[in-house]
Amino acid sequence: MPRAGEQYVLATPSADAHQQVGTGTSTVLAPNCTALLLSARAQNVFVTFDNSAPSASNGLTIVAGAQPVYIPLGYHAEASHTIRAVEAAATGLLDILQLS
Repeated sequence: MPRAGEQYVLATPSADAHQQVGTGTSTVLAPNCTALLLSARAQNVFVTFDNSAPSASNGLTIVAGAQPVYIPLGYHAEASHTIRAVEAAATGLLDILQLS
């Protein structure tokens, strides 16, 4: 979690700051994105940040119904920084909130 007193704003003022994605989706991060808040709905979702294919054996598992996962990126995203997601079952969704 962020340190006490640390604050973030939405990475972009447009609708792209929050996205809900499904199967086999790649999302390019906003250029000023420094942290993500991820939440899975209905099914677990696997995500990767190195543009490799996410699966049960590759990537970070975002557990459905659990607390959102806060991920500080440690850098400002560039045009090539993407997050890829795939669900454990076809009904899963991943909520992505980009912060800066």
